Amino acid sequence: MKNTKNVIVIGLLGFALSVNTSFAQKKPVALKKQVTKAVKSVGDLIPNDPDVRIGRLANGLTYY
Repeated sequence: MKNTKNVIVIGLLGFALSVNTSFAQKKPVALKKQVTKAVKSVGDLIPNDPDVRIGRLANGLTYY
């Protein structure tokens, strides 16, 4: 009876120690975001092709 009790206690102790370490994880570190400058218009980045027709529909959708 004493041997069975020791086996159960050792088993429960081992289980308790293994469960506690699984919750000891580090929280992720938030990375700093780089600030980017806003571009005034798309034309500043890429020039428009004169052969492409650009327009805006009544609902605000731009087509090329």
